[in-house]
Amino acid sequence: MLLEDKKKFTVYLDQNIVSHLREGEPAKEELSRVLERFQEHGAVFVYSHVHVEECRAFYEPEQYVRVLDKIDGHYIQPTGQQCEAVSNMANGLILCKTDFASKSHALLCHPMALSQYILGWLGELEADELKRELNADIDLWVKELERETLGLFETSLIRQQLSEPLLSLELNKLKQEGLKQKPQTEREWNVRYGRIDNLAPSKVVDFILSEIDGEAARSLADQFPKGTWPNGTYKENGTLTGLLFFLFTQGVGRDPRVKKGSQSQRRKRLQAQFRDCQHIEEAARCDLFLSNDAAAIKLAQAAYDYAGVDTVAKHVLIHLTQ
Repeated sequence: MLLEDKKKFTVYLDQNIVSHLREGEPAKEELSRVLERFQEHGAVFVYSHVHVEECRAFYEPEQYVRVLDKIDGHYIQPTGQQCEAVSNMANGLILCKTDFASKSHALLCHPMALSQYILGWLGELEADELKRELNADIDLWVKELERETLGLFETSLIRQQLSEPLLSLELNKLKQEGLKQKPQTEREWNVRYGRIDNLAPSKVVDFILSEIDGEAARSLADQFPKGTWPNGTYKENGTLTGLLFFLFTQGVGRDPRVKKGSQSQRRKRLQAQFRDCQHIEEAARCDLFLSNDAAAIKLAQAAYDYAGVDTVAKHVLIHLTQ
């Protein structure tokens, strides 16, 4: 989906940019002046549901409401096959009570730990322990569903449909198969990372697919076709996010913190990375994507070039002065 009104120059601000605009942040004044110049030339600043979820999770979400109101932030919301950007939405979206949809979205993020396990990023964690933990999350969500529907909705079948596929997964087998497809040593990984880092954005995805076995590469190319954005499979919201997340697992815009530290820290970092991928997809509906995260920009540029997204992705270097 693209924005309906393309007469305006739309700028999607990454969450890290919005965070630097809060009161007391060292870069606030300098960054505000830069954004004011954009507005003088008619630019409209855009944010999405991903911002809303992150702002809600902050200990003082009112700060973000003030920031988004100050810059006249416009919220992207779907309208059929397209999107529109609407102003004056921050207060109602960010400060409203967390609804069942938000809780459901949080549940959907938990199974990312399965990907993290298969990639070998969760250290010595046992597969059965992970399954028990995720199954407990399902139980909690089903209880929320029962409360939401006042007990009038039969939830046992839903619980079964969610739990059975999880418990039937052969995680250890999938992990071993996955590891066989990847470089085995740190040196091999560093060589691969170096090659990816030195490639132009237009060559990154083709290089990664060229190193994958034929059938798997064809399947990925079908799932994420080259140059067809926003048509074909990309009509489905989340497809571009899937491509971005795949590229991240292959070393594009990598973050070593997803496989270091405690289990909790590793999972939080991967969930944060997934949100970054969602931000980049939402930004693809706009003219310009600005981020303080150089890795996110590298990831965006590679995915945009491959999928055929016209959005320009630019790294904003912020000078922190006291």
